Amino acid sequence: MQPTLGLISLGCAKNRVDTEGFAGLLQEVGFSLVADPAQAEYIIINTCCFIRSAQEESVDTILAAARYKTEGRCKVLAVVGCLVQRFGEKLQKLLPEVDLWLGTADYHRLPELLLAKEPPKGQLVQSQGKGWFLPEGRTRLISTPAHWAYLKIGEGCDNCCTYCVIPSVRGRRRSRSMQGIVAEAEQLLQRGVKELNLIAQDTSAYGLDRSDGASLARLLRELDGFAGEYWLRILYAYPSHVDRQLLETIAASKHVTPYIDLPMQHAHPRILDAMGRKGMGERLPELVREIREVLPQAVIRSTFITGFPGETEEEFQALLDFVPDAQLDWVGVFPYSREEGTPAASFKGQVHPATRKHRARQLMEVQAGITAAKQQELVGAVVTVLVEENDGSAGWGRSYREAPEVDGKIYFIGPAKVGEFYKARIVGILPPYDLKAELISAISERSLQSPVEWFTR
Repeated sequence: MQPTLGLISLGCAKNRVDTEGFAGLLQEVGFSLVADPAQAEYIIINTCCFIRSAQEESVDTILAAARYKTEGRCKVLAVVGCLVQRFGEKLQKLLPEVDLWLGTADYHRLPELLLAKEPPKGQLVQSQGKGWFLPEGRTRLISTPAHWAYLKIGEGCDNCCTYCVIPSVRGRRRSRSMQGIVAEAEQLLQRGVKELNLIAQDTSAYGLDRSDGASLARLLRELDGFAGEYWLRILYAYPSHVDRQLLETIAASKHVTPYIDLPMQHAHPRILDAMGRKGMGERLPELVREIREVLPQAVIRSTFITGFPGETEEEFQALLDFVPDAQLDWVGVFPYSREEGTPAASFKGQVHPATRKHRARQLMEVQAGITAAKQQELVGAVVTVLVEENDGSAGWGRSYREAPEVDGKIYFIGPAKVGEFYKARIVGILPPYDLKAELISAISERSLQSPVEWFTR
């Protein structure tokens, strides 16, 4: 009888891809995945440690899953990922309920450790190397809907922002081979995927660590060459690595959406310098203008941090002023989280947590009005929609303007096939950020050559 496996993946999309990767390895050796962890003999939790709230969620999830060792069928509880890489020895002492602790470089060892003659009992496996790629040619167990997937192109980060723990838990930048990425993309498209979302800690730095001429622009040109209807979307692009060549590559492509996820984090030069993002204060307004010059249909998503150590009222006001000037489409705002082991944790002028949160609310109020106005402007437009859900009478989907899991939705009445592209006319808004549409027709064949027409018809 096949051993049953329950998986819980917390945190970012990079974690999710890692979980999909080792789930594929475990399925190869006979594990059977079950939806309800209470019914699983083996439970694996992939954790996040990026900020305090993520750490708390990870610990709460571990404690909840531990109950299945007495109340369910669980024989082995394994905890893996970033939280383990960062706090493994502490956690091992604090949570004896856990049978196996595994760091971010050791996912390939899960089959041997879980199937060992003697099951693990509080074992910690934590290699010095950090971060992991699924071996080339192996198959992920996709956990997203069948029509879209994440495509991991790199691991680790060299940016070393002063507030961020990622380099210490994921390691230095390492780009996958273009050959491996293209092969995986082709495999996913052949399985029916219609949208590939490119991810890494810094997608725009892809190839900078390689000596074979790889770059994000070159990779996009390769990924753009497959037949059929599909979207490519770029997430997590670091501003200093987004240049005109990349933008022109997007503009000339058939499948790359004019959507750029561009975490800016702040707008005041001194704060950005203190964050380790030197030179960005002058670069960001110029970059936004350049993006819109080369890509008039561009959608820009960004994130900001409020209450960074030393942030004065005047510096926060500069951020408040920047946001309406930039007219960004989607924004996420996070109060600064003081993380042990980061340079910023020891900076003078730590801002009170209540002030950090208050400033975050202020900034989101400003952005909410901008996003609502942009949504209103779309009423009457005809867009291409990828259908996400439909029950035969109504459903919802996304245009190129909405990334999965983080942005708004487009709702419509009527039957439509999930995972297919349709033309739709926007007829209204559903506050705060969603849209109403009427379907016009399915798109069965690519007939238009203009990239802009493919996304906005």
